[in-house]
Amino acid sequence: MLSRRTSPKDWPQIRALLQAANLPLDGAQEHLETFRLVERAGHVCGVAGLEIHGEAALLRSVATGAEYRS
Repeated sequence: MLSRRTSPKDWPQIRALLQAANLPLDGAQEHLETFRLVERAGHVCGVAGLEIHGEAALLRSVATGAEYRS
């Protein structure tokens, strides 16, 4: 598995993971630069994002594909 920073082209896959996990999309795209994506064999497995405010950060979204849970 590979973890990497996200880019704007990753947004459709990130949005799909968040929606599948019933997580809110509000503001997620605006904080995309703080998200990390996990891939396996070129397939997106999961995503985690932070919303940074000064010296504090909010863990805003963590989601994995259904086939990678448990």
